[in-house]
Amino acid sequence: MPINAPRVFVGRADILDTLNKRVESLKSGYRQNVALTGQKLCGKTYILQNFLSNLKSGSVIPVYIEVLTEPFEAFSKKFIGTILLNFLKGRNEEIKEDLDFLISKAEAFIPKTTASIKEILRLLEKGDHQEVYSGLFNLTSYIKEETGKSCIIIFDEFHNLSFFNLKNPFAVFGKKIMVQKDTMYVVTSSQVSSIKRILKERLDLLFGNFEIIEVRDFDCAVSKNFLERRLEAIRMQEELKDFLVSFTDGRPFYLDIISSELNNCSAQLQFKWAGPGVISEAFNNLLFDSKGAINQYFQNLVGAFPQSTLNDYLDILSAVAEGNNKLGGIRQNFRGKKADLPARIEKLIEENFLAKNGCVFYFNDKVFEFWLRYVYNKKRYSLLSDFQERAAMFKKDVEAMVAFFLAENKKDTGARIKELVSSFNNEIIKLGEKNLKFPRFSRIEIKNSENEGEILIEAVYDTKKQWAWQFSPQPVDEAVMTKVIDRFKAIEPAPQRKILILSSAIDTNATLIAKENKVWVWGKEDLNFIFSLYNKFKMLK
Repeated sequence: MPINAPRVFVGRADILDTLNKRVESLKSGYRQNVALTGQKLCGKTYILQNFLSNLKSGSVIPVYIEVLTEPFEAFSKKFIGTILLNFLKGRNEEIKEDLDFLISKAEAFIPKTTASIKEILRLLEKGDHQEVYSGLFNLTSYIKEETGKSCIIIFDEFHNLSFFNLKNPFAVFGKKIMVQKDTMYVVTSSQVSSIKRILKERLDLLFGNFEIIEVRDFDCAVSKNFLERRLEAIRMQEELKDFLVSFTDGRPFYLDIISSELNNCSAQLQFKWAGPGVISEAFNNLLFDSKGAINQYFQNLVGAFPQSTLNDYLDILSAVAEGNNKLGGIRQNFRGKKADLPARIEKLIEENFLAKNGCVFYFNDKVFEFWLRYVYNKKRYSLLSDFQERAAMFKKDVEAMVAFFLAENKKDTGARIKELVSSFNNEIIKLGEKNLKFPRFSRIEIKNSENEGEILIEAVYDTKKQWAWQFSPQPVDEAVMTKVIDRFKAIEPAPQRKILILSSAIDTNATLIAKENKVWVWGKEDLNFIFSLYNKFKMLK
């Protein structure tokens, strides 16, 4: 299924600004390569498309190449053809998507480059892929020599270079970069751990030559802005928009395709207000229906596993989707050879289906997790054979989830945090640089505070040991931090862990005071990450 980028471009101005600055630096003789990392469907490709569409400079030649798991011959010809096409386009020459035509047309302007291309194609026919691969990277130097123009080579899904069965593809790439000071490389990968390892381990000398930019999902404010612009034609409660933000985790592709379907459903049903029923109808069309765009995309993901190991991977993914997110729970649901389990889990982590924090496994894609649990597993194990009955059951599941979210969203902050703390069960969790056990607490109390909005929670374990959380509704400066310390000191017995939960900013002095007094500071991202680990809706307020 082709994945279309969001039609509304929001929240990426800082990344575009960085890319444009790197282009200006390249024209001034300073080259800085860029690596964009981020989860699948977070908008990396759309950022690049927007960057290229607004690139006005005539002194550079942009070359965008999606590195697919395809034959090396196809990659090589695509590389050559894209360079020639963009060179000729920059000269306002006639272009065709025909490699022979492009070579013939460009020969009058860049004879040395086209001669090299002909030699590369000859080597390609002989099957000398290693020489071809090396020769492809030389083309940008020839173009610079003949035209004075630098090339910007963009490799989308850069890690797929390893698919071509070449000898040391990243080492060869690295050697070229070291001598090509006039070529700027922008690489992307949705396999976050893979690209960082490639840049740091396989291209160790080049690590400093790549500026790594993490493309995150939209935060709450940007997601809401996105939905406001996409849902202008219909009315929807703010709480339901919050639900969509939470459900999608702010991932641009899902926000876009779901909002588009909500517009379609509202128009077909002639509803001006889009309530839970319209949301369930849109989810049914996208996630449950066999022709649904998201359903087909996920079916393709699952279908990419080798048939011989498909059930092993599905057992693991299904277990985590159903809440069995520790090794013991996964092992109980795994029907393959127990000796194969570690390798299967490692592969799922490598492919970015799962991630691990301490002893807890979780999905990088919450919509995929939902699909596995409420669509794929239900179809796999359901006793209902009638499609209409299963579709009706799915819609009820969606509406129940919406209702549960609305109820959770109405609870005050203290109640939400208390419920989270009550879920701890001796898990090892890593936050920042700390790896700690989150105890199972026997008693949790919310204490009254003299200041409005402030919340103090004390939780006891092992009879007398306890942790204490202080939630601050205001920015934390030195004065506020001092008061927080005093409140912690007044607790008896002294808590083993003192945690300050931020609702907004903390200044440098307050941070230093917190460290001196061994107060652990959780920002909003930390808190929501823990909510997510424990399969709870994030706090958006």
